[in-house]
Formats: sequence, C-alpha cells, structure tokens
Amino acid sequence: MPSGQHIRKRNRFSLFSLIIKPVFLTAKLNPQTMKFTFRHSIPAAIACIALFSACSSDPKQQGQENAATAQLLSDTLSTDSSAQETLTFEGLLPAASGPGIVYNLHVSSPRHSGDGTFRLSLTYKEAEDGQDKTFTYSGRRYTQRGIPGHNDATVWQMVTNDKQEIFNFLLQDRETLILLNDQFEVPQSKQNYALTLKE
Repeated sequence: MPSGQHIRKRNRFSLFSLIIKPVFLTAKLNPQTMKFTFRHSIPAAIACIALFSACSSDPKQQGQENAATAQLLSDTLSTDSSAQETLTFEGLLPAASGPGIVYNLHVSSPRHSGDGTFRLSLTYKEAEDGQDKTFTYSGRRYTQRGIPGHNDATVWQMVTNDKQEIFNFLLQDRETLILLNDQFEVPQSKQNYALTLKE
C-alpha cells in the first residue's frame, strides 16, 4: 500500500496536469510571427502554480511561495496592460478657405488589434479674424479592408462617440495615413492629404 506522502505527491501531480493542460490548449498562433503566444494564458498559469504550491506540507514555505506568486501575478498583469499602443499622426491638410487644417490624431489600441480609440483635433488656421480655431473629436477606431480599386487596402475608420462624424484614413504604410473622402476614395488633387507618424 502506498504511503500517505506518495498519495499526496501523485494527487498533486494529477491536479497540476489537469489544470496546466487547458492553459497550453489556449495558446494562440500569431499569424504575423507564426509563433505561439501564451500572453493571455499567463495569469491562468500563475494561478495554477499557486494552487500547486498550496499543497505544500510546510506552512512557512507555503507562505513564502504564495507571496512570491502574488508578486509575479501583479508584475505579469502590469506588463500585460502595458501592451497598449498609442500612435500620433500629424499633417497640414487643405481647407476650403484659409491656409489649411492641422490634423492631430492620437490612436490607442492593444498591440496587433484592429480596434481601439482615437482623439482627433482639427485646427483651422486663421479661421476667425486671423485666429486659429480648434475642434476636438474622440471615439472608436475600427479597421476595415478595401477601397475602390484596391480590395486589400487597410482603412482606419474613426467614429465619434456621438456617431455624428466619421473620418476615414487609408493606412498607406506604417508611418502614413491618407484622408479619404466619403466614398472611401483617395483624393485626386495633387495637394497633400497625408498625416505622418510622429515619434
């Protein structure tokens, strides 16, 4: 007959295997890097480790392990939340009248995500009695695919919180956005309609 110690070890190993296996099954293949990522499974894995260590027979050791696990979980969640990415684009675009409109666009989203939030300020140069006038919008950023003549184009659509305004930008490359018209078309004018990424 196996001893009580052997039974505890076997039970702990079985419990550990049953919990850890689903964590690995939640791993996702990142299509951009073709590598498996466990970022979303890290908190679950740490929780499993905490449960496994709770079976320790030494109360003092158990307390030390629990404290270390709590700190690791806190650090992991902090690192995970820092995956939020914020990009800023700026550009002086043509206006119907006046020297032009300064676009200042801030886009925030989780890394490698197509959705996020935005804040856009439009400063009309010399709009009123020679003074600049600024309007600010904020809302949700969505990623869409395709424009007329280019089905694979990537479009960032900015929809204000009140749903009253929509701004569409063609993601020309990592550092350049092109303002599109209401029909998702690139302006045919030779004037500059580009916003560039600011470091």
